Amino acid sequence: MTHRLTLCKELFELLIDEYPQDHCILTIAPDQQNIKSNFYVDKTSNHSEVICFKGTYLRILKEAHDYFNEFINFDMRERSKINRKGNNNAEYSYWNTYYMTIGMFLCTPEHKTIFTLHEEIFIKLLQQYGSDDDKAKKIDLLNKELKLIQRFLSSENNRLNKSSSMWHYYKKLYVINQLILSPEKNKDNDYIMTFFHSLMKHPTNYYSWNTMRWFFDNIDSMRMALFEKVKRYCFQHSSNCSSWSALAYFLNHVGGHEREISLYHRLEFKRLWKHYDKIFRDNDIIISQEVDIEDGIFSLSVEDQKYHPQPVKFNVDIKTNFNEILEIIELLRTDQWPPFLCLFVLLKKFEIINRQELFDKWRDEIRVFQEETHLYIPYQYNKPFVPEGFTDDLLIARDIMFYGFKKTIIEEFDDY
Repeated sequence: MTHRLTLCKELFELLIDEYPQDHCILTIAPDQQNIKSNFYVDKTSNHSEVICFKGTYLRILKEAHDYFNEFINFDMRERSKINRKGNNNAEYSYWNTYYMTIGMFLCTPEHKTIFTLHEEIFIKLLQQYGSDDDKAKKIDLLNKELKLIQRFLSSENNRLNKSSSMWHYYKKLYVINQLILSPEKNKDNDYIMTFFHSLMKHPTNYYSWNTMRWFFDNIDSMRMALFEKVKRYCFQHSSNCSSWSALAYFLNHVGGHEREISLYHRLEFKRLWKHYDKIFRDNDIIISQEVDIEDGIFSLSVEDQKYHPQPVKFNVDIKTNFNEILEIIELLRTDQWPPFLCLFVLLKKFEIINRQELFDKWRDEIRVFQEETHLYIPYQYNKPFVPEGFTDDLLIARDIMFYGFKKTIIEEFDDY
Protein backbone atom coordinates (compact mmCIF):
# COMPACT_ATOMS: atom_id res chain seq x y z
CA MET A 1 0.00 0.00 0.00
CA THR A 2 1.30 3.47 -0.90
CA HIS A 3 1.10 6.05 1.89
CA ARG A 4 1.04 9.55 0.49
CA LEU A 5 0.08 11.42 3.67
CA THR A 6 -0.73 14.41 1.46
CA LEU A 7 -2.81 16.31 4.01
CA CYS A 8 -0.38 15.71 6.88
CA LYS A 9 2.47 17.04 4.75
CA GLU A 10 0.42 20.04 3.61
CA LEU A 11 -0.39 20.86 7.25
CA PHE A 12 3.31 20.68 8.13
CA GLU A 13 4.31 22.99 5.27
CA LEU A 14 1.65 25.54 6.19
CA LEU A 15 2.68 25.60 9.85
CA ILE A 16 6.39 26.11 9.15
CA ASP A 17 5.83 28.78 6.49
CA GLU A 18 6.86 32.42 6.96
CA TYR A 19 4.08 34.86 7.88
CA PRO A 20 3.84 38.60 8.70
CA GLN A 21 5.17 39.36 12.20
CA ASP A 22 6.02 35.63 12.42
CA HIS A 23 2.74 35.14 14.30
CA CYS A 24 0.50 32.41 12.94
CA ILE A 25 -2.61 31.01 14.63
CA LEU A 26 -3.91 27.54 13.79
CA THR A 27 -7.72 27.36 13.88
CA ILE A 28 -10.13 24.49 13.31
CA ALA A 29 -13.36 25.79 11.78
CA PRO A 30 -16.57 24.45 10.18
CA ASP A 31 -16.53 23.76 6.45
CA GLN A 32 -17.38 26.69 4.16
CA GLN A 33 -19.46 26.02 1.05
CA ASN A 34 -17.65 28.64 -1.03
CA ILE A 35 -14.14 27.36 -0.14
CA LYS A 36 -13.08 24.12 -1.79
CA SER A 37 -9.45 23.98 -0.60
CA ASN A 38 -8.34 21.83 2.33
CA PHE A 39 -6.99 24.82 4.26
CA TYR A 40 -7.44 28.56 4.12
CA VAL A 41 -4.71 31.05 5.05
CA ASP A 42 -5.76 34.53 6.15
CA LYS A 43 -2.85 36.97 6.29
CA THR A 44 -3.12 40.33 8.07
CA SER A 45 -0.58 42.93 9.12
CA ASN A 46 -0.53 41.71 12.75
CA HIS A 47 -0.81 37.95 12.41
CA SER A 48 -1.86 35.18 10.07
CA GLU A 49 -4.38 32.42 10.54
CA VAL A 50 -4.17 28.91 9.13
CA ILE A 51 -7.71 27.54 9.06
CA CYS A 52 -8.16 23.78 8.97
CA PHE A 53 -11.74 22.94 8.06
CA LYS A 54 -13.59 20.19 9.93
CA GLY A 55 -13.79 18.00 6.84
CA THR A 56 -10.03 18.33 6.34
CA TYR A 57 -9.48 17.61 10.03
CA LEU A 58 -11.38 14.32 9.74
CA ARG A 59 -9.51 13.34 6.58
CA ILE A 60 -6.18 14.09 8.31
CA LEU A 61 -7.27 11.88 11.21
CA LYS A 62 -8.10 9.01 8.85
CA GLU A 63 -4.94 9.49 6.78
CA ALA A 64 -2.67 9.51 9.85
CA HIS A 65 -4.57 6.81 11.73
CA ASP A 66 -4.53 4.38 8.79
CA TYR A 67 -0.77 4.82 8.43
CA PHE A 68 -0.21 4.47 12.17
CA ASN A 69 -2.26 1.27 12.44
CA GLU A 70 -0.27 -0.36 9.65
CA PHE A 71 3.00 1.00 11.01
CA ILE A 72 2.59 -0.51 14.48
CA ASN A 73 1.58 -3.84 12.96
CA PHE A 74 4.49 -3.80 10.55
CA ASP A 75 6.80 -6.77 11.05
CA MET A 76 9.75 -5.66 13.21
CA ARG A 77 12.21 -7.29 10.84
CA GLU A 78 10.79 -5.28 7.94
CA ARG A 79 10.51 -2.09 9.99
CA SER A 80 14.26 -2.19 10.53
CA LYS A 81 14.63 -1.66 6.79
CA ILE A 82 13.15 1.84 7.00
CA ASN A 83 15.23 3.98 4.69
CA ARG A 84 17.71 5.91 6.82
CA LYS A 85 17.95 8.72 4.27
CA GLY A 86 14.23 9.42 4.44
CA ASN A 87 13.55 8.35 0.85
CA ASN A 88 9.82 8.89 0.41
CA ASN A 89 9.67 5.93 -2.00
CA ALA A 90 10.10 3.68 1.03
CA GLU A 91 6.68 2.62 2.31
CA TYR A 92 7.51 3.50 5.89
CA SER A 93 10.19 6.16 5.45
CA TYR A 94 11.27 8.44 8.28
CA TRP A 95 9.67 11.42 6.59
CA ASN A 96 6.35 9.64 6.05
CA THR A 97 6.30 8.61 9.70
CA TYR A 98 7.22 12.15 10.73
CA TYR A 99 4.32 13.61 8.72
CA MET A 100 1.97 11.02 10.21
CA THR A 101 2.88 12.09 13.76
CA ILE A 102 2.07 15.71 12.87
CA GLY A 103 -1.38 14.68 11.69
CA MET A 104 -1.86 12.73 14.90
CA PHE A 105 -0.70 15.72 16.96
CA LEU A 106 -3.50 17.77 15.43
CA CYS A 107 -6.16 15.21 16.26
CA THR A 108 -4.85 13.46 19.40
CA PRO A 109 -2.43 15.87 21.15
CA GLU A 110 -2.09 13.72 24.29
CA HIS A 111 -1.20 10.44 22.56
CA LYS A 112 1.97 9.45 24.46
CA THR A 113 3.01 6.80 21.93
CA ILE A 114 2.86 9.37 19.12
CA PHE A 115 5.06 11.80 21.06
CA THR A 116 7.60 9.05 21.72
CA LEU A 117 7.57 8.02 18.06
CA HIS A 118 7.79 11.62 16.83
CA GLU A 119 10.79 12.34 19.04
CA GLU A 120 12.49 9.11 17.93
CA ILE A 121 11.95 9.92 14.24
CA PHE A 122 13.03 13.55 14.70
CA ILE A 123 16.33 12.40 16.21
CA LYS A 124 16.77 9.92 13.33
CA LEU A 125 16.29 12.79 10.87
CA LEU A 126 18.88 14.86 12.75
CA GLN A 127 21.22 11.90 12.64
CA GLN A 128 21.19 11.81 8.84
CA TYR A 129 22.87 15.24 8.86
CA GLY A 130 25.98 13.95 10.59
CA SER A 131 28.78 15.85 8.89
CA ASP A 132 29.83 19.47 9.24
CA ASP A 133 28.80 19.97 5.61
CA ASP A 134 25.21 19.14 6.59
CA LYS A 135 25.14 21.55 9.54
CA ALA A 136 22.93 24.09 7.72
CA LYS A 137 20.38 21.36 6.95
CA LYS A 138 20.40 20.23 10.56
CA ILE A 139 19.81 23.79 11.80
CA ASP A 140 17.01 24.21 9.26
CA LEU A 141 15.33 21.04 10.54
CA LEU A 142 15.67 22.24 14.15
CA ASN A 143 14.11 25.59 13.26
CA LYS A 144 11.22 23.94 11.43
CA GLU A 145 10.53 21.59 14.33
CA LEU A 146 10.55 24.47 16.80
CA LYS A 147 8.25 26.59 14.64
CA LEU A 148 5.86 23.65 14.19
CA ILE A 149 5.50 23.06 17.93
CA GLN A 150 5.23 26.78 18.69
CA ARG A 151 2.33 27.10 16.27
CA PHE A 152 0.56 24.10 17.75
CA LEU A 153 0.96 25.67 21.20
CA SER A 154 -0.41 29.04 20.09
CA SER A 155 -3.39 27.41 18.37
CA GLU A 156 -6.92 28.56 19.09
CA ASN A 157 -7.83 24.93 19.73
CA ASN A 158 -8.01 24.12 23.46
CA ARG A 159 -6.74 20.56 23.13
CA LEU A 160 -3.58 21.72 21.36
CA ASN A 161 -2.97 24.89 23.34
CA LYS A 162 -3.43 23.10 26.65
CA SER A 163 -1.67 19.85 25.80
CA SER A 164 0.62 19.00 28.72
CA SER A 165 2.58 16.61 26.47
CA MET A 166 3.13 19.35 23.88
CA TRP A 167 4.38 21.81 26.50
CA HIS A 168 6.71 19.17 27.94
CA TYR A 169 8.07 18.52 24.47
CA TYR A 170 8.65 22.28 24.15
CA LYS A 171 11.05 22.05 27.13
CA LYS A 172 12.80 19.13 25.46
CA LEU A 173 13.17 21.11 22.23
CA TYR A 174 14.92 23.92 24.08
CA VAL A 175 17.45 21.46 25.52
CA ILE A 176 17.93 19.81 22.11
CA ASN A 177 18.49 23.18 20.44
CA GLN A 178 20.85 24.31 23.17
CA LEU A 179 22.94 21.16 22.83
CA ILE A 180 23.24 21.40 19.06
CA LEU A 181 23.36 25.16 18.54
CA SER A 182 25.61 27.71 20.19
CA PRO A 183 23.73 29.73 22.86
CA GLU A 184 23.55 32.96 20.85
CA LYS A 185 21.78 31.13 18.00
CA ASN A 186 19.06 29.79 20.27
CA LYS A 187 16.76 32.79 20.07
CA ASP A 188 15.25 33.46 23.48
CA ASN A 189 12.59 35.83 22.18
CA ASP A 190 11.04 33.14 19.96
CA TYR A 191 10.53 30.91 22.99
CA ILE A 192 9.17 33.74 25.14
CA MET A 193 6.67 35.02 22.57
CA THR A 194 5.11 31.56 22.26
CA PHE A 195 3.86 31.86 25.83
CA PHE A 196 2.15 35.16 25.14
CA HIS A 197 0.75 34.07 21.77
CA SER A 198 -0.75 31.11 23.61
CA LEU A 199 -2.14 33.32 26.37
CA MET A 200 -3.87 35.56 23.84
CA LYS A 201 -6.31 32.69 23.29
CA HIS A 202 -6.26 31.03 26.73
CA PRO A 203 -5.12 33.54 29.40
CA THR A 204 -5.20 31.12 32.33
CA ASN A 205 -3.54 28.17 30.57
CA TYR A 206 -1.91 26.30 33.46
CA TYR A 207 0.60 24.47 31.27
CA SER A 208 1.78 27.65 29.57
CA TRP A 209 2.33 29.46 32.87
CA ASN A 210 3.98 26.44 34.45
CA THR A 211 6.36 26.01 31.51
CA MET A 212 7.20 29.71 31.74
CA ARG A 213 8.28 29.20 35.35
CA TRP A 214 10.46 26.30 34.23
CA PHE A 215 12.24 28.55 31.72
CA PHE A 216 12.59 31.30 34.34
CA ASP A 217 14.24 28.90 36.78
CA ASN A 218 16.66 27.46 34.25
CA ILE A 219 17.57 30.03 31.61
CA ASP A 220 19.53 33.03 32.88
CA SER A 221 19.35 34.88 29.58
CA MET A 222 15.53 34.77 29.55
CA ARG A 223 14.90 35.64 33.18
CA MET A 224 14.67 39.43 33.07
CA ALA A 225 12.74 39.50 29.78
CA LEU A 226 10.19 37.02 31.16
CA PHE A 227 9.83 39.06 34.33
CA GLU A 228 9.27 42.34 32.48
CA LYS A 229 6.77 40.84 30.06
CA VAL A 230 4.82 39.10 32.82
CA LYS A 231 4.73 42.29 34.90
CA ARG A 232 3.42 44.24 31.92
CA TYR A 233 0.85 41.51 31.27
CA CYS A 234 -0.31 41.66 34.90
CA PHE A 235 -0.77 45.42 34.77
CA GLN A 236 -2.94 44.96 31.67
CA HIS A 237 -4.97 42.04 33.12
CA SER A 238 -5.77 42.79 36.74
CA SER A 239 -8.13 39.82 37.15
CA ASN A 240 -5.79 37.11 35.82
CA CYS A 241 -4.84 35.07 38.88
CA SER A 242 -2.34 32.96 36.90
CA SER A 243 -0.27 35.94 35.78
CA TRP A 244 -0.16 37.58 39.23
CA SER A 245 0.79 34.25 40.77
CA ALA A 246 3.66 33.96 38.27
CA LEU A 247 4.81 37.51 39.05
CA ALA A 248 4.85 36.73 42.78
CA TYR A 249 6.76 33.52 42.01
CA PHE A 250 9.42 35.46 40.09
CA LEU A 251 9.81 38.11 42.78
CA ASN A 252 10.12 35.44 45.46
CA HIS A 253 13.51 34.52 43.97
CA VAL A 254 15.06 37.88 44.88
CA GLY A 255 17.74 37.52 47.53
CA GLY A 256 18.00 33.77 47.13
CA HIS A 257 14.45 33.08 48.27
CA GLU A 258 12.78 30.38 46.22
CA ARG A 259 10.36 27.52 46.51
CA GLU A 260 11.05 23.80 46.32
CA ILE A 261 9.51 23.70 42.84
CA SER A 262 12.52 25.69 41.55
CA LEU A 263 14.83 22.88 42.55
CA TYR A 264 12.54 20.38 40.83
CA HIS A 265 12.62 22.45 37.63
CA ARG A 266 16.41 22.50 37.61
CA LEU A 267 16.69 18.81 38.39
CA GLU A 268 14.40 18.14 35.44
CA PHE A 269 16.56 20.31 33.21
CA LYS A 270 19.68 18.42 34.26
CA ARG A 271 17.95 15.08 33.59
CA LEU A 272 16.86 16.17 30.10
CA TRP A 273 20.31 17.55 29.33
CA LYS A 274 22.08 14.33 30.28
CA HIS A 275 19.48 12.24 28.44
CA TYR A 276 19.88 14.05 25.10
CA ASP A 277 23.61 14.51 25.47
CA LYS A 278 23.97 10.72 25.68
CA ILE A 279 21.56 10.09 22.79
CA PHE A 280 23.36 12.54 20.50
CA ARG A 281 26.80 11.21 21.33
CA ASP A 282 25.64 7.60 20.88
CA ASN A 283 24.15 8.47 17.48
CA ASP A 284 27.07 10.60 16.27
CA ILE A 285 25.00 13.79 16.24
CA ILE A 286 27.48 16.65 16.51
CA ILE A 287 26.80 18.89 19.49
CA SER A 288 28.01 22.42 20.05
CA GLN A 289 31.41 22.56 21.71
CA GLU A 290 30.56 26.04 22.96
CA VAL A 291 27.98 24.85 25.47
CA ASP A 292 28.83 23.34 28.83
CA ILE A 293 26.22 22.58 31.46
CA GLU A 294 28.71 23.66 34.13
CA ASP A 295 29.28 27.15 32.73
CA GLY A 296 26.52 28.76 34.80
CA ILE A 297 24.28 29.60 31.84
CA PHE A 298 21.49 27.57 33.35
CA SER A 299 22.02 28.31 37.06
CA LEU A 300 23.23 24.73 37.50
CA SER A 301 25.94 23.36 39.74
CA VAL A 302 26.67 19.84 38.59
CA GLU A 303 28.45 17.02 40.33
CA ASP A 304 28.12 13.33 39.55
CA GLN A 305 27.33 12.26 43.12
CA LYS A 306 25.71 15.38 44.53
CA TYR A 307 23.49 18.02 43.07
CA HIS A 308 23.25 21.29 44.94
CA PRO A 309 22.03 24.01 42.57
CA GLN A 310 22.97 27.53 43.43
CA PRO A 311 20.02 29.88 44.06
CA VAL A 312 18.53 31.31 40.89
CA LYS A 313 20.33 34.55 40.06
CA PHE A 314 17.63 37.20 39.98
CA ASN A 315 17.92 40.65 41.45
CA VAL A 316 15.43 43.46 41.11
CA ASP A 317 14.52 46.12 43.64
CA ILE A 318 11.68 44.73 45.76
CA LYS A 319 10.57 48.12 47.11
CA THR A 320 10.35 49.58 43.60
CA ASN A 321 8.34 46.66 42.27
CA PHE A 322 6.10 46.59 45.33
CA ASN A 323 5.35 50.29 44.90
CA GLU A 324 4.63 49.82 41.19
CA ILE A 325 2.12 47.07 41.98
CA LEU A 326 0.58 49.21 44.70
CA GLU A 327 0.38 52.16 42.31
CA ILE A 328 -1.48 50.16 39.65
CA ILE A 329 -3.92 48.89 42.30
CA GLU A 330 -4.62 52.45 43.45
CA LEU A 331 -4.81 53.80 39.91
CA LEU A 332 -7.34 51.19 38.81
CA ARG A 333 -9.07 51.00 42.21
CA THR A 334 -9.26 47.36 41.32
CA ASP A 335 -11.93 45.15 42.81
CA GLN A 336 -10.03 41.99 41.83
CA TRP A 337 -8.18 39.85 44.36
CA PRO A 338 -5.12 38.67 42.31
CA PRO A 339 -3.09 41.93 42.56
CA PHE A 340 -3.76 42.10 46.29
CA LEU A 341 -2.68 38.48 46.66
CA CYS A 342 0.63 39.34 44.98
CA LEU A 343 1.08 42.22 47.45
CA PHE A 344 0.26 39.89 50.33
CA VAL A 345 2.91 37.36 49.23
CA LEU A 346 5.56 40.10 49.04
CA LEU A 347 4.55 41.53 52.42
CA LYS A 348 4.98 38.11 54.02
CA LYS A 349 8.29 37.36 52.32
CA PHE A 350 10.19 40.66 52.48
CA GLU A 351 10.59 42.53 55.76
CA ILE A 352 12.20 45.43 53.90
CA ILE A 353 8.69 46.65 53.06
CA ASN A 354 7.29 48.96 55.74
CA ARG A 355 4.04 47.22 56.62
CA GLN A 356 3.10 49.46 59.52
CA GLU A 357 3.19 52.66 57.46
CA LEU A 358 1.14 51.05 54.69
CA PHE A 359 -1.42 49.52 57.06
CA ASP A 360 -1.90 52.79 58.98
CA LYS A 361 -2.67 54.53 55.68
CA TRP A 362 -5.09 51.80 54.64
CA ARG A 363 -6.86 51.86 58.02
CA ASP A 364 -7.50 55.60 57.63
CA GLU A 365 -8.85 55.08 54.09
CA ILE A 366 -11.16 52.26 55.21
CA ARG A 367 -12.45 54.31 58.16
CA VAL A 368 -13.24 57.31 55.93
CA PHE A 369 -14.99 55.10 53.35
CA GLN A 370 -17.15 53.40 55.97
CA GLU A 371 -18.08 56.72 57.59
CA GLU A 372 -19.03 58.30 54.26
CA THR A 373 -21.11 55.35 53.07
CA HIS A 374 -22.49 54.42 56.51
CA LEU A 375 -21.51 50.87 55.64
CA TYR A 376 -19.38 48.39 57.52
CA ILE A 377 -17.69 46.25 54.88
CA PRO A 378 -19.35 42.81 55.12
CA TYR A 379 -17.53 39.49 54.79
CA GLN A 380 -18.60 36.01 53.86
CA TYR A 381 -16.21 33.05 53.98
CA ASN A 382 -13.36 35.50 54.78
CA LYS A 383 -14.01 37.44 51.59
CA PRO A 384 -15.67 40.87 51.20
CA PHE A 385 -18.91 40.99 49.26
CA VAL A 386 -21.29 43.67 47.99
CA PRO A 387 -24.57 43.80 49.97
CA GLU A 388 -27.75 43.48 47.95
CA GLY A 389 -28.73 47.12 48.34
CA PHE A 390 -25.47 48.34 46.72
CA THR A 391 -25.17 46.05 43.71
CA ASP A 392 -26.70 48.62 41.34
CA ASP A 393 -24.23 51.33 42.33
CA LEU A 394 -21.15 50.25 40.39
CA LEU A 395 -18.76 52.76 41.98
CA ILE A 396 -19.75 51.92 45.54
CA ALA A 397 -19.72 48.20 44.73
CA ARG A 398 -16.21 48.52 43.33
CA ASP A 399 -14.98 50.45 46.38
CA ILE A 400 -16.47 47.92 48.80
CA MET A 401 -14.30 45.23 47.24
CA PHE A 402 -11.30 47.57 46.84
CA TYR A 403 -11.23 48.50 50.53
CA GLY A 404 -12.42 45.07 51.58
CA PHE A 405 -9.34 43.43 50.09
CA LYS A 406 -7.10 45.92 51.86
CA LYS A 407 -8.83 45.05 55.11
CA THR A 408 -8.36 41.34 54.37
CA ILE A 409 -4.60 41.78 54.08
CA ILE A 410 -4.37 43.83 57.27
CA GLU A 411 -6.30 41.20 59.21
CA GLU A 412 -3.92 38.51 58.01
CA PHE A 413 -1.10 40.25 59.87
CA ASP A 414 -2.87 41.49 62.98
CA ASP A 415 -6.31 42.02 64.45
CA TYR A 416 -8.01 44.87 62.67
